[in-house]
Amino acid sequence: MQKVKTKRIKITKTIREKLQNERKRTGVGFSTLLRGNPIKGISSVMTSQWASGKVNTARKSYVEGVFKLYSELPTVNMVALSDEMAERIKNKIKKTGIPLERLLRLRNDVPKELKIKAFRATLSRRKNYNKIWGDYILKACDEYITKKEVHEQRKGQYVSFGALPVKEKTKNNYINTKKGLEPIPVAALKTIKQRHQMIRYMLNTIFKQKNVPKDLNQYMVKNWLYGHTKSAKPEHVQWLLDESKKLLKKLIEE
Repeated sequence: MQKVKTKRIKITKTIREKLQNERKRTGVGFSTLLRGNPIKGISSVMTSQWASGKVNTARKSYVEGVFKLYSELPTVNMVALSDEMAERIKNKIKKTGIPLERLLRLRNDVPKELKIKAFRATLSRRKNYNKIWGDYILKACDEYITKKEVHEQRKGQYVSFGALPVKEKTKNNYINTKKGLEPIPVAALKTIKQRHQMIRYMLNTIFKQKNVPKDLNQYMVKNWLYGHTKSAKPEHVQWLLDESKKLLKKLIEE
């Protein structure tokens, strides 16, 4: 059986300039754009070689796929960062009581192009800043602070933000909540963390399924990942390993 030839195109000066312009327009580099392997068979190194002229041809579908990803991203809105705005953002982050990195890990709507290190550097140097990033971080802080205050007003205790509130620990309640828990195996936790980094929105996707255990939610899993919780039901850990493996296999085959 004769193989079907994949159509290749020449990487022209126009294509190289368009790649560079899109990177500047969105503020998103090739590594960030292709994080999570949205286009099977292509890497950020390959795309960089197109832009630099080191590689002169490529699959037409690859080039079109990269430009399609860029077309879905907003244009960076750079504005002057005043001292007042810089202090306002810093104070909001401080008021949450947790590092910005952890705050953003608890959310599933973080803009793909947001770079925390770059944003921190902007706050320190008072350069022009990406208003979209600034507005998003202020919104995230406000929502965290509001939810935290609601939790604090309730009776009883609550675990770290994102986890479900729990009742006061009476003797019986304490026994029930601990029943069946065992230390999470190091190897299993490592595998789950690796898959969580590889698959964007992994927990959201898995917990939309119908076969989720009734006494398990994604906030509990986040506490495993961030080290807040060291024990869990073995069947919960195994279920997550199985479902994340299926999801990873599905993404690879697509």
